Amino acid sequence: MGEVERLARQCADAEATMHRMEAEMAAENAKLKEELCRMQQSHEEEIEAALLEAGDRIAEHDDLLRHKLEEQESELEARFLEQLNSFRSPGGDSDALHSLLSLKEENAKLKEELCRMQQSHEEERQAAGAAMHRMEAEMRSQQQTQLAGPPRRAAASSTNPFASMGALSKEPGSFPDQGDDGDDVFGVGTEQHPTATGDAVSGDRQAEPEGLVTELRGRLAELEAALSSATTGPG
Repeated sequence: MGEVERLARQCADAEATMHRMEAEMAAENAKLKEELCRMQQSHEEEIEAALLEAGDRIAEHDDLLRHKLEEQESELEARFLEQLNSFRSPGGDSDALHSLLSLKEENAKLKEELCRMQQSHEEERQAAGAAMHRMEAEMRSQQQTQLAGPPRRAAASSTNPFASMGALSKEPGSFPDQGDDGDDVFGVGTEQHPTATGDAVSGDRQAEPEGLVTELRGRLAELEAALSSATTGPG
């Protein structure tokens, strides 16, 4: 029964390793989520601050431009009225009419320029908002990609913890190749992976620990049945 006890101990060790790996992966995942949330919040704050600053500068520029254009428009209107009164007064000539028309045309150009610059500033605001939404979408996509992690890969046959046990014969009295007591039927030590704490975890990190424990328990039951048949059989 020494082989059964040894397999039972190794089964318990495998379960302990599985739980430790699960705890380490959960801790790493929590750290990753926390870091990604912190980075996303920091980036959003930077983007928001930049947009606010750009909006303030655009608004300030709009105010200055509007004030200047209003002053010019008021000045032109005053000159327009002056020329109009001069034209209506006795002795007005064609030069006054020509000056009046020129002022009217200049006033129209100033109004057109004001509308054009306001439209340009509105387009700049829309472009800044679109850039912010695009950067937010890229950060969300990056966060989802990092949280998903690398694709799972199948465990290599060389790291199969039951490879050293061989196939167990169904005939009574047959036993697997036990080997030395120092042999590890789990293949522990075949491949080491450092964890987040610096410890080395045996076996392929991407293997399914639950499946290994289930298979081991099944083989352990078969071995016990074979031992029972061997002890109760003839001879």
